[in-house]
Amino acid sequence: MTEIDLRDQGDRSERKLGSDAELVDLAAPELADTERAERAHRSLERLPDPAALVDLDGTVLDANKLLRDQWSVELDELAGRALGSLETWDCDGGRMRAADAITQAARMGRRATLIVNAEFEGRPTPAEFAVEPLLDRSGDIVLFLLRVTQLNNRATAIAQLESRNMVVDRLTEVTEFLSAHSSDVVSSHNHDELIMRFNDAGTARLGYLARDLVGTNVRSLVHPDDVEVLEGLLDGSTTAETVRVRHIDGSDRECMPQVLASPDGSTVGHIIWRMMQSASNEPSPLPENKAQDPLTGLLGRPAFLDRLQGELSRAHESLAPVAVLYCDIERFESINELHGADHGDKVLAEVARRITASAAPGDIVARFGGDEFVIACPGADAAAATERAQAIQTAFGTEFNLADITTSLRIRVGVTTSVGDEAPTELIQRAAAAMYQMADDDNIAVDDDIRTARLSRIGTEHSLRKAVERGELRLHYQPELDLETNRLVGLEALVRWQREETLVGPADFIPLAEETGLIGEIGAWVLADACKQVRTWLDDGIEAPPVWVNLSARQLGEPGLIDMIDSTITNAGIDRHRISIEVTESALMEDAETAEEQLGRLRDLGMSLGIDDFGTGYSSLAYLTRFPLDVLKIDRSFVAGLGVNRDSTTIVAAIIDLAHALDLVVIAEGVETPTQLAELRRLNCDQALGFLFSKPVPAADLSLDQAQPLVL
Repeated sequence: MTEIDLRDQGDRSERKLGSDAELVDLAAPELADTERAERAHRSLERLPDPAALVDLDGTVLDANKLLRDQWSVELDELAGRALGSLETWDCDGGRMRAADAITQAARMGRRATLIVNAEFEGRPTPAEFAVEPLLDRSGDIVLFLLRVTQLNNRATAIAQLESRNMVVDRLTEVTEFLSAHSSDVVSSHNHDELIMRFNDAGTARLGYLARDLVGTNVRSLVHPDDVEVLEGLLDGSTTAETVRVRHIDGSDRECMPQVLASPDGSTVGHIIWRMMQSASNEPSPLPENKAQDPLTGLLGRPAFLDRLQGELSRAHESLAPVAVLYCDIERFESINELHGADHGDKVLAEVARRITASAAPGDIVARFGGDEFVIACPGADAAAATERAQAIQTAFGTEFNLADITTSLRIRVGVTTSVGDEAPTELIQRAAAAMYQMADDDNIAVDDDIRTARLSRIGTEHSLRKAVERGELRLHYQPELDLETNRLVGLEALVRWQREETLVGPADFIPLAEETGLIGEIGAWVLADACKQVRTWLDDGIEAPPVWVNLSARQLGEPGLIDMIDSTITNAGIDRHRISIEVTESALMEDAETAEEQLGRLRDLGMSLGIDDFGTGYSSLAYLTRFPLDVLKIDRSFVAGLGVNRDSTTIVAAIIDLAHALDLVVIAEGVETPTQLAELRRLNCDQALGFLFSKPVPAADLSLDQAQPLVL
């Protein structure tokens, strides 16, 4: 789009807003002399849009012919007119003076969009103004450039603006919610791509404090070789690429940024930096020290890992446990800031002495760098390891008095014990996680629950491997209802495991099946059993609705998946449209290229496709346009808060609005209350399923009369 070019004529700096237009000197306090005014006028006349120049008081200095013709006014009628005297609606739908609104927008670092109702000789003249601040060499606002589009009437103008800003506001609220609650790094930037906000997860995963990044260009976060990729994501020319993000320690983390931009690109944008799951992305704040730490005389990281590996190997043979303690000094950096690094080193040496004195004979103590210490306790169970941690706490109960400086230190200790088959780094990470997740007023956290769960997992995996051949899997079906007619429109097939006397839900064994590779066998059984049931219904003269079958991320990556699905449906003697395939959002995000290819092949077979659990993977709806989807299912975690939690309602409303814009049918999962149902209807959701209608039940307990609506 051609814009005006405003550039200094002398040795002043320049502010470019276009390419080949006339030049206007903005460094002067006002356009007072005839030559400058003529240049400004010629520049405005070259613009393709109705436009005006306005000073800081909101007074019109000049307007081009397109604007004057649109408003049917002469220049002398408009020049000198104060916008503050016009009736104005700002972007939030509330009235304020136009000059105040555009100045406020400039301070926020974005362009403003206003609806102004001007009256000339009694003629109401509503217009939409796109307002851009023009800066001098010091960055101060000296003028505003207004681009104007005539609107038919005030009501239409307000409706159009409010409709667009509703999407912008919801997008902002959704991102603020994710920024507060997501484990992913989330940043927000203005239209100049300067970072305005950086969430706590970003600090935890990349090491930066918000104050380190606010005001810097968002491009500074990525590796220099990946800046071009990020630019493509920001301008929308690229939809899914990985980039390397710079950790504060100088290392790189691979991630897939998801850009959430406002519809018109004029307001704040957001980026969710979704870290890829790979070994190189595991948090590694621990430097590669030498065999012995020169400051404390303790083992360094590599030597400690070697020793711990040896102890774990011996423990595995003897079935003895190995405990690991992860110790961190709270706010140790304040010692260096207050008393200098030399004194900090003396304190660290004393810390090492007290920790070593608290250890038992045979324990292995190491300094991993900074104020982090790790202890391996061969043969120690959780109780014995906790005693070691309490001994360390007792040692730190005495103040540190070094070089006439008295200091009290708090040490926090995370404790875990082995099962016998872990890698050294896994044990250390578990102990560190226990320490970081402890309550603020605790000093010791024991990770014994993880050990118990791990032992249980071993037994569960062994039984699950036998479940298919023993015929222990069951399919239950949950009805999906059309919210306009209350009629049955679909069934979701949900697998259960009849483990002895207990019917086990999918959440308790499907993740294990995916991890161990059993999901392929289980998934094939689910599809075959669903097809067999559909065939049975048809043979009994029952016209059942389509059945949704879920594919996991691991299944999506299997080369023979499409042939397996096609042959299973064909062998059952049913049409392909009777089986629909859904994939979770996280599965799509894990390997987008493979997912796109596999779903495309399923679409070629004529099958309906949906995305399940949407909202949990933090992808953007625009990103989903690359997949051939028909249906979007909103995750139950958002539906649960409808009508009672503003964040949940905002997120669901935004998802429904934007999904409809992409021609997707929206299904809400987990509907349990009349309040949730009423909210979904108010928000124009298409379909729903949940305990309010029916829990998942065996096929024999289903009522499949689609002609009769369900009374709610």
